[in-house]
Amino acid sequence: MLVLTRRPGDTVLIEPRPGTLGADSCALFTRPIAVRILRVQGNNVRIGIDAPEGLLITREERGGGV
Repeated sequence: MLVLTRRPGDTVLIEPRPGTLGADSCALFTRPIAVRILRVQGNNVRIGIDAPEGLLITREERGGGV
């Protein structure tokens, strides 16, 4: 697991390493996935995820449920 400290407005890009599975234009990674910190308020962090269509994004709640 990668753990980062970010500030509001910061972005993290997720993309395949060139030459690895998923790096070709026919794969899910047609462009990077961008995770942006939108707002931090107390113990809550609001994030935005910009990802290619067709990529399933799910969330896992505390306790392991989806």
